[in-house]
Amino acid sequence: MIANPRWVQMAAVVCGAFVFASGCDQKDEDKCTKGQQGVRESLKADDLKLLKEHRDYAFKYCEEGEFQALDREIEEHQAAKKKAEAEEKKKAQENEQLLSVFLGWVGSTKAAPQGASAAQCQGDEEAEKNKERWCVGDRLAGTHRFEVMYWEKEPVAANYKTVVPNPTSCEALGGTVTRSWTVQGNIKRDLCQLTSGQAAGMQALVTEVPSAPLEVFSARFVELHAGMKKKLEGM
Repeated sequence: MIANPRWVQMAAVVCGAFVFASGCDQKDEDKCTKGQQGVRESLKADDLKLLKEHRDYAFKYCEEGEFQALDREIEEHQAAKKKAEAEEKKKAQENEQLLSVFLGWVGSTKAAPQGASAAQCQGDEEAEKNKERWCVGDRLAGTHRFEVMYWEKEPVAANYKTVVPNPTSCEALGGTVTRSWTVQGNIKRDLCQLTSGQAAGMQALVTEVPSAPLEVFSARFVELHAGMKKKLEGM
């Protein structure tokens, strides 16, 4: 079985053009090798037009067994490509579903994060009295955990967190990159300004690796939270 049955007909036409001169029996190992190499290069380049041309060339000069083996390579390559594309589509859908729920939660609570989830606040009696303490709450969305941290005295100073299963981007969040840098040697990290969607007006920290934390926060959070200031200084 070959990757595309139409190629059989095309190959037959090629053979027909040579049948009276050679009976399609003039095989040439060097030219066969050249055709095989051309097919493999075309597969790597994902150039279907060149692939057809090199396959037709190989048909003329390769022995039947060699040609059948070449067709199996084409089939296997195309099957692997189709599988990879399906996996990428599935990953994109997983991210899209998670981000839709997460950013919706951020957008609907960013004006009053203290109402986003039941929270626990840390600090002594003085901090409690003056409300000068950080509070943290969380919730589950399916198997995903969402977290919010806010300054009790000024709740709009808030940071929302979750873990995204597959690499994402500022664009997927509805934002644009304002700064980029690397962490741990070569892992890309972006600071984003969210310009569309429910979370518009917030910033985001995106690390482009699988199962990376995603943080969406207000400008005021950066001003008040020393840890975030330090993290952004890594830029």
